[in-house]
Amino acid sequence: MDIFDRNLIILETNRPELAARIKSLKPHPDRYRLIPTRGVIPSLEFVDENGKVHLFYSRYEPSRDVERDLASLDHSRIYTPMIAGIGLGYALRRLWDEHRHEFFDAVALEYDPQIFRLAMSVTRLDDIFSDPRLHIYLGPDLAHWTDFVRSRMSSIMSSHLQVLAHPPSQRCHPRFYETAYETTKQQIRLASAEFDLMIRYGPRIQENVWMNVPPALQALGITDVRGMLHGRPAIVVAAGPSLDKNVHRLKEIESSCAIIAVDTALRTLKKHGIDPHIVVTTDPTELNLKHFEHVDCSPDTILAFDPEVYGVIPNRWNGRRLFLNLEKTALTRWLEDKCGPFGFVEKGGSVGHTAFFLARELGADPIVFVGLDLAFREEGGGTHASASALVRHYGRIANGVASAELGPRDGSAAMREEIVWVRGVEGRPVPTSQVMALYIRQFCEEFKRTKAHIVDATEGGALLDGAEIMPLHQVMDERIDSAENVAELFRRLVIPQRDGCAIRGEMQRILTSLQTSIIKAKRGLELHDTFVTQISHGIALYEQADWLEMESCFSHLYQSADLKIALEQALFSAVYQFVQKERPDQVGIRLRKYQLFFDSFLALQPIFSTIIQRVFEQGR
Repeated sequence: MDIFDRNLIILETNRPELAARIKSLKPHPDRYRLIPTRGVIPSLEFVDENGKVHLFYSRYEPSRDVERDLASLDHSRIYTPMIAGIGLGYALRRLWDEHRHEFFDAVALEYDPQIFRLAMSVTRLDDIFSDPRLHIYLGPDLAHWTDFVRSRMSSIMSSHLQVLAHPPSQRCHPRFYETAYETTKQQIRLASAEFDLMIRYGPRIQENVWMNVPPALQALGITDVRGMLHGRPAIVVAAGPSLDKNVHRLKEIESSCAIIAVDTALRTLKKHGIDPHIVVTTDPTELNLKHFEHVDCSPDTILAFDPEVYGVIPNRWNGRRLFLNLEKTALTRWLEDKCGPFGFVEKGGSVGHTAFFLARELGADPIVFVGLDLAFREEGGGTHASASALVRHYGRIANGVASAELGPRDGSAAMREEIVWVRGVEGRPVPTSQVMALYIRQFCEEFKRTKAHIVDATEGGALLDGAEIMPLHQVMDERIDSAENVAELFRRLVIPQRDGCAIRGEMQRILTSLQTSIIKAKRGLELHDTFVTQISHGIALYEQADWLEMESCFSHLYQSADLKIALEQALFSAVYQFVQKERPDQVGIRLRKYQLFFDSFLALQPIFSTIIQRVFEQGR
């Protein structure tokens, strides 16, 4: 049995779809030629579409090229290697032979399926193909790359991504690899932003979710409104500075078209006498309350809130509410199971994404955006519509600059923002922030997945691929039926009766679990203290009975379903440290993680016992 057949058998067993794709390929010896070298392994000549010949390895000793490609590896910490251009599989083979204990996951990215097939014919990869740590993405289509990267994000964020680029592959297909790199970096930035938010505000977010249980039980769910617009238009109102241009026009269509506003735009709408049908709020911080202060909303306006939003907002709301449940945590899944169905809604990077997802769930078509600038103005101005509580002002931003100063706002000092230049709707580059550039990309990706027609009536800002550009007055003339009475559809919505008693017994059990688990946390901390002076013993500590008991105390707390419901996001900062991989010999780092976890649990336990008790009593 030759090398290719060995590899293919294992590939068929472990990765059948990839194997079928490889089997369907026919060799092209006119374009892919294996050539002998002075070493024991061959090189490869690849002839591109223009007839240019590319040599993939040295004609003398390909193994030296592999050594050079792997020389950049940082062995000081756990990493996730990404082989960018598999070549003939030599770097992947060497990585597994010499460094397999340094990583938990690995990615192999290859543009050309024919190159991958040749690697299978030259290099034994069967043991690697059977290793679940290897994740393979085969081009040339990058349509699923974003989802692929997202599926690997937990391992990437718990270690250190190291790209091992194969230079000839990069030269042959630069656009493919550059796009893949940029997508990966953007997904890492998004994940980092979310993780940073959880590290800073985890306890606040967990408290919000608990505080929002009572209003959720008295709210509509997405299951109650899904598809209710069914082909009728909806306008998603964001709070970019261009909103000041055309917001007054919305007054003419507030009965005939669904108006879904982000909370940041609420003040601007009310200033013009416009009551949105729905206002969407998601931010977990107290700052979010500013959008609602001294704003007199119509009783017909529905507050759409996700479970993580600052809890005072849904609890103070006097009108109807729509609960946008999230599937991401044990507490929200528990609430769905015991008191639902509410239905889950995706949560994007911004409240604007959530408002868009809601419009999509409602079945709106077209979905029209106003105020979605996602960019600054070169001539200077405000970051948001003028009435927004978050607006900052800034001066002229010169073409091509890398940063700009944004002025202060109520309660916050001036700040310097890194600038990224993106395509604008008027055809020239416009400045935006790194965060908004990520938002732009996420909107564009979601537009591709949306059946409804998307119209951007912002009349300024960044260009969003997948959206038709049209001024608002034209949208009103061509896409909105003034005889339609959409407002009446919202008035007819009736909040279902939900049985809050269904969770009272479980809440009592959760409170009991919180109380009894103090013993385990204190015992774990005691055991930790005994090891502080023994770190020099190294990995031998892992076999001691006291160490195993300390691990058992951690496992009891970490794996408890009740404690996850009670504290999951509050403990995120401590748990995040745990998922950061360390080498087995870094005993001190491991010990500090246990200390942080036990200390965090003991600090949070009385706080959340009080919060949950308060929610429990509120349900009587």
